[in-house]
Amino acid sequence: MEVKINGKPHKFEKSLTIEEILKQLNISTEEGIAVALNDTVISRNHFSEVTVKDGDRLEIVHAVAGG
Repeated sequence: MEVKINGKPHKFEKSLTIEEILKQLNISTEEGIAVALNDTVISRNHFSEVTVKDGDRLEIVHAVAGG
């Protein structure tokens, strides 16, 4: 399965949930992140329920505090 994550192709052996993909990418779901699947923002509460399929697009954004 191939998924575009932030515009770059990533290959996985099978369909995974958003939570599983974040774990494989070493991204903590406790951090200030937002995830959109095919232009739809997904609530963090649903990361373990939403399955990403071949050809899908994920955008992962990290919140950064500044001043």
